[in-house]
Amino acid sequence: MGNPIQVDTAELRKRASVHRVDEKTIVDAMVASDYQLSILDEGEKELLACAYGQQGGAWFLSSQDKACLRVGTRLGMIERFVSLEEMANVAGIRPRIPFRTHFTKKWLLGMRTKCRLGVL
Repeated sequence: MGNPIQVDTAELRKRASVHRVDEKTIVDAMVASDYQLSILDEGEKELLACAYGQQGGAWFLSSQDKACLRVGTRLGMIERFVSLEEMANVAGIRPRIPFRTHFTKKWLLGMRTKCRLGVL
């Protein structure tokens, strides 16, 4: 199955870090989202707040949660959402079984359209 990638776990642990989202960043995103950020669970809330605070650069989000997509749209980040299927394709991963519907590019494109139209 493809070419496995060897990961140096010790090196990864040295380079990886947990990004703490400060209260001001969360409040800024909360206000910008018309307080819709509050409907998300803590992890999604911090992720979207962090992303909102870093609009520049190359980064993407992946979520199949419709509420997260709605809030991401309100924050002007819907184009930054990508499907698991798209990430796998870019990484060169070809699964033996198809992705479930809500992990596909087609599903996400439909959700983006619904978000833009305000019908989701």
